[in-house]
Parts: sequence; structure tokens; C-alpha cells
Amino acid sequence: SKTPKPGPLSLYIHLPFCRQRCTYCYFRVYPRRSSTDVDLFIESVLKEFSQYLRYPALQNRSFNSVYFGGGSPSYLSSEQMRRLWSGLQEQSSWEAVEECTVECEPGTVTPEKLQTLKSLGVTRLSIGFQTLNDELLRRSGRDVCVGDCLRAFHQARAAGFDEINVDLLCGLEGETEATWRRTMDQVLELAPDSVTVYQFELTHNSGLYQSMKGGREVSLPSWPA
Repeated sequence: SKTPKPGPLSLYIHLPFCRQRCTYCYFRVYPRRSSTDVDLFIESVLKEFSQYLRYPALQNRSFNSVYFGGGSPSYLSSEQMRRLWSGLQEQSSWEAVEECTVECEPGTVTPEKLQTLKSLGVTRLSIGFQTLNDELLRRSGRDVCVGDCLRAFHQARAAGFDEINVDLLCGLEGETEATWRRTMDQVLELAPDSVTVYQFELTHNSGLYQSMKGGREVSLPSWPA
């Protein structure tokens, strides 16, 4: 019998950099790191990638999807984006890639970065709104406002991205049915190509949980039983 032809692969690259750590965040992220730190990380990712490519399971197999998550991949400068993408593409074939997604934090999105991502072959953006309420954004420790979120979305459309996902986080501190409905109405007006809604989780390694342990009273929405 013939050996089955190896199937395509998906590639995930984690970029653990952000401008700030949100109060609900439990991911491996490093806020406010210098450009030198980011450069070192990119160099390390490319070295690790080269080691993985030596494994027999990866021989003669191409990628059909690539995803850059974080953190905030949009924290990188345009030059750093080009260095990371070119370093990965020089080592592996991306000819079969059908979708390349990048997560973006609205406060670090610029027209220049969007044009860079477009030129690098990115086909899909996932923009982290979480909510479209300035007070809830402030309580979450985010250095961003509703205007930044809307601006980032419109700039992405202007840059030619016709596949945009919006991330929302339902159940943030201070959320009410009225604020959530308002957020949903605004998002629907934008007509993104997809919307991903996550339910808020209170995790032990988040800043919000630590403040609650310290005695701070937090107004979290209740869910029907």
C-alpha cells in the first residue's frame, strides 16, 4: 500500500508584547518592552522555527494557514514585522497559504503598519475591541478608547482588508445589558466579516482577581442559572 500523502500544516506564532496588561488578562504577555527586547524575541522565534523544520513530521509539508497571536502582534514596528515575516518565509514555503491572520490592538494600529501587513500577504485581521464603552475600557486597564477602536477598523478597511474579525469580551466589570446591547449595535453598524464573543473569566493570575483578594469590591455581571 502507498504511504498517505502528508497533509498541510497550520502555523501559530505567539508575540507576547502589549502596551499594558489588562486587568482581566491571564495570558503570557510582557507589557512595555523595548524594541531591543522585541528584536531578541524575533531572532529567537526564527531560530526555534528552523529547529522545528528539521523534524521528519514537517518534511515536504506546506502551510495552508498562519496565525499571529499574542499579546498584540501590532505592537511590533513595520520593520520588525518585515524581519519576522521574511525570516519565516525564507525557511518555508508559503505558496499554499490560504489565510494569514494577525491580531491587532487598536491603540497600536497605524496606516503604515496596515500597509506593511498587507504587503506581507496578511489576508485577515482580528481587532480586539472587547467593548465599545469608554468607562468599561478604562476599568479594564486598557489604554484605548472607543474612538481608537473605530479608527482602527476604518483604517483596516481603507488599507484593503476585506476579512476583518472583531473580538468582544462579554461580562466585563460594570457591564450591563444596556451597555452590551449598545456595543453590539455599534459593531453591527460596522459590518465586520465575523465577530468572536468570549465570555469573561475571572482567573487566579489576573490583576482583577488579585485586587478582589485585597478587598476591592467589583461589580461583575451575573449569569442566568
